[in-house]
Amino acid sequence: MSDENGFAEREHNESRLLACHLNDEGTRNDDAAAVDGSDFRNETRRTAYLVACDLHADGGEVYLDTVIPEVAKRIGTEWQIVRDQLIEVVSTDAFPALASQYARHVRRAAAVDRAMAKLYGAIGKLTNDPDADPLELLSSLPDPGDSIDRPAPITFTDTTVLLTEEIRQQFLIYNVMPAGQLGYIAGPAKAGKTTVLCDAALSIGTGTKFLGYFTVPQPGKVLVITGESGRANVQETINRQMLAKGITADDIAGQVQWCTDLPNLSDDATWTYLRRWIDRLQIPAVFFDPRYLLKIIPPDQSANLAGAGEALAKFAKLAIDTGCSPIIVDHSRKNLSPGRKYEPLELEDITGSGGCEAARFWVLINLAEERDPENQPGRSSLWFSTGGNAGHGGRWNVIVNEGRRDDPGGRSYHVEVRPASELFADRQAAKDEAKDAQRETDAERRQRHVDHDRGKILDTIRGLDAPQTKNVLKANCGVNGTRFGTAWGTLEGDGAIYATPSKVNGRTVQAWMIRGEEPTKRDQTGQAGPNGTGQRLSCLHHIRTWRTICQTGQLDFYSTTSRLGSRPTIPTRWPTAAPRAGRPTFNGSAAIWRGATAAVPAFNGTRSRSTG
Repeated sequence: MSDENGFAEREHNESRLLACHLNDEGTRNDDAAAVDGSDFRNETRRTAYLVACDLHADGGEVYLDTVIPEVAKRIGTEWQIVRDQLIEVVSTDAFPALASQYARHVRRAAAVDRAMAKLYGAIGKLTNDPDADPLELLSSLPDPGDSIDRPAPITFTDTTVLLTEEIRQQFLIYNVMPAGQLGYIAGPAKAGKTTVLCDAALSIGTGTKFLGYFTVPQPGKVLVITGESGRANVQETINRQMLAKGITADDIAGQVQWCTDLPNLSDDATWTYLRRWIDRLQIPAVFFDPRYLLKIIPPDQSANLAGAGEALAKFAKLAIDTGCSPIIVDHSRKNLSPGRKYEPLELEDITGSGGCEAARFWVLINLAEERDPENQPGRSSLWFSTGGNAGHGGRWNVIVNEGRRDDPGGRSYHVEVRPASELFADRQAAKDEAKDAQRETDAERRQRHVDHDRGKILDTIRGLDAPQTKNVLKANCGVNGTRFGTAWGTLEGDGAIYATPSKVNGRTVQAWMIRGEEPTKRDQTGQAGPNGTGQRLSCLHHIRTWRTICQTGQLDFYSTTSRLGSRPTIPTRWPTAAPRAGRPTFNGSAAIWRGATAAVPAFNGTRSRSTG
């Protein structure tokens, strides 16, 4: 880069950093975005930065209106000049999420200036003082590496060379976790993320199968930073898992290191120390659990893609530079639709910004069904989905049985892994079974209705004095139209009732009778009726005939109420005197022909509503 381009770039970085401090409260609170006032080459920008820092430290508001007069006062120039310069500054394309990056560039440029000034001073002293000791002067110069954060050089590889390189994708856990890439384990709260993490760490450290199913090609050292579950819970979990895997403390010694504190990974010193551990021990995998407690992404940048991307970039760079796989444990979104509560997660369900974009591989965990602590305590059925840039991926149903603390022998650890297709098949079978049970229940309910309605129709037919039409039966049986049609169809279909011609009001209609319950051919006295048939007379359709018969003395009874079904039809009132000798008694809802000729009291009965 030429001096001219370098100067222009420095000017831009100073303007962008100052614009962030003037426009954004978060930048003023970010120590990573802070620089020394002397790092600014331009006097106006340097003074404006110091004024903004002073106002912020005193709790004052940082506005151009408050900064401009103070800057003009300190540098002794007209405020209009300062106003024009600062308006140009705040109009630059500055992004607060990149303020720490701008600050780093400003500090680097200032460090180069200071180093060059000392170098030029040393050269001048050697030139002007023949007795000066060159070695002493060189030893007094600063080490550029101590003050200048040099960017990594950019290198390019020709296509022919790249194609001849022997590059093979390695896996920490085959088909789950590739080596040398940034990964994510994500799922809802209490879905078993830390349990899965511990199993993975032990498997990688000892070369045993992950979840008893996935192959670990080669054992390696692992670092685990987990600060959410607590030290006691981590100890209890790995004890159960080691017992299930058949490994001892000697097998795992020196392979897996645990940190149950909560280091601030956004701190440069902490990150540098961790980086040295990884380099020194040649660690192939580091687990960070969980993201939000370890401050991997600053809280004020969690919803900012650019800010989150910058924070996650160092993890990606760690994977590229060291071949280590940093694996971040994170939560999934809480606002999943109700229909997805027990469905497989997608990569976009990782909470916050940056995770979905930065992840090179992922393990997504979700409950496949609601836990049943009463009938199946300690059992969790999980969706286990994997994928990544290495071209691997799949979906399984992982069933973890951990039991309860009061079980004989305490809690355990048993894992079953099966293809997701089996869980889908089980779900479909359960749905089909539920549908069949519902259909059976519906059929039984319909049959009960039909049996009940049949009984009401048959009781109505029995309660009438003579066979009646279908419409009359329907109006008096108390069964609604749809259910009446169904029940009537079954009665007619199985021959329980049948139609017979009958005279009603002078016309022939189809009346219905119960098969096997036809009315008798003779009355109780053995006397034939006036037509020689012994048929009973209907009190519903022969009111006038009844009145004539009764008034002429051909028929009499004491007191009765004739009924149509359960509805009263012809209540009649007669004198309470004792019956005359030779009169027959009433035997039902119809009177019996007796051939009597004696005079009887005048008929004074009342008509029923059904007959008008």
